[in-house]
Amino acid sequence: MGRGGCAAQPQAGSCSAAIPAALVGYAREIDALALKGDALAADAARTVFDLRPGAVPRRTTEAFLAHWRKVIACSDASFVLSRVYLDRCGVALTSRNKHLLLLTALVLAAKFQDDEFDTNAHYGQAGGVTLRLMNTLEEAFLAACEWDFYVAPSLFESTAQRLLAAAPRAPRGRPAAAPAPPLADDGAASCLDALRCFLSTLATDLASLGICGLGADETATTHTADQEGSAIPSL
Repeated sequence: MGRGGCAAQPQAGSCSAAIPAALVGYAREIDALALKGDALAADAARTVFDLRPGAVPRRTTEAFLAHWRKVIACSDASFVLSRVYLDRCGVALTSRNKHLLLLTALVLAAKFQDDEFDTNAHYGQAGGVTLRLMNTLEEAFLAACEWDFYVAPSLFESTAQRLLAAAPRAPRGRPAAAPAPPLADDGAASCLDALRCFLSTLATDLASLGICGLGADETATTHTADQEGSAIPSL
């Protein structure tokens, strides 16, 4: 699955240089929605996206997004698309399903947005699940979205702006990050160069908090979900 017209292509002006900050806003939205979902879906039937009872992921939502950005060569636009897909799939987010839903949305966004993408085996390894479970999650998400992964430019832009607005503000007295250099008009390449500059700043900040490293002790856990042989994502 490549682009094939399946996902909106943001214009150069839409590629905000502050997308790394938007990942923080993304995590906050997901966590807030999951808390609301917990109160509304306490007795809801379990789905393929639910972790087994008592399973606790090793990474927070924010840390997982940073981890995914570090180990997966996906576009920044794919993060925005994945947020749209989480709404579109129609599965209410809860604390027990947000991890696998987020993983699957990120995988499908990369596949539909980017010209080059990895295999499910690699995505599963990065997300801490087996290939078998990754395939099952993908099939369930595709069915839930009815294979509709096109995102209109206006929806892409409004989603990106909303995620950015949800990011924390710099504390008073602390100088704000330097603005990004103007994006040239040569399309995605120049946009990505500017975003990489800000990614470097984000990586430094996350490293100072101790949540960006991927050491040998951060490999996928060996807990199993309801599916035989599956593992809990190392979020």
